[in-house]
Amino acid sequence: MKPRFRFPSSQVLFGALLPFFIGQANAAEYTWSNLTANGSLTLGNGYTLGTASNWVGNASPSFNNTATLNLLNSPASITLYAGAGTVIVNRINSSGSFWRINSGSSTLSFQGSDPTLDVRSGTLRLEVGVNSSVGITKTGAGTLFSNLQSVSSGFTGPFTIAQGTVNAGNAYALGEQKNVNILSGGTLNLNSNKLGASGITGTGSVTRNYSFSIAGTGASGGGALVNSGSEVTD
Repeated sequence: MKPRFRFPSSQVLFGALLPFFIGQANAAEYTWSNLTANGSLTLGNGYTLGTASNWVGNASPSFNNTATLNLLNSPASITLYAGAGTVIVNRINSSGSFWRINSGSSTLSFQGSDPTLDVRSGTLRLEVGVNSSVGITKTGAGTLFSNLQSVSSGFTGPFTIAQGTVNAGNAYALGEQKNVNILSGGTLNLNSNKLGASGITGTGSVTRNYSFSIAGTGASGGGALVNSGSEVTD
């Protein structure tokens, strides 16, 4: 007797795939269109992220856990102002010369599936609060300059440097206590910062503990964990 196979009905297949199609339908990419350089401005200044006219198609982004922001091909230094409150994104792609995102009191919240900072070339400088409980992965051959604000509470997920370089701009650069994964091809530059040690009111400091997993010899073979400045001591 030949074996008989029963294939799932079209209704069953559709039901199983429905969540995937819904997720794809809700995902959206927004591409920045204003490429007029405005320099490295002070906190609270710059082109506003939420202004529709700054985006291709005059489409004001819907900031949610499926949103991708494309900051591409900057000819020189461009500063963006994140405003106040929380800006939710899933992914930021950048390329060109130099992008800077600053804020007065806002937080970039990376949510959704596999949140990513893809710095394909040049430098992306973050001077905002950042949070993510699911973690953030840095990809691309470019440099992420992490100068996070002290209000970056909630950045507790793992921070993975898969490609390129992350330059620490201050003690808050890696957020709160978490796992830091430096994969083959990735580099963390301490820049003479005592990562995890942050001042508090009066005297003393607060220490955050990190667990490092390091593989490979870093971006372009220059080392996975380096310090471009003077020796970092406790």
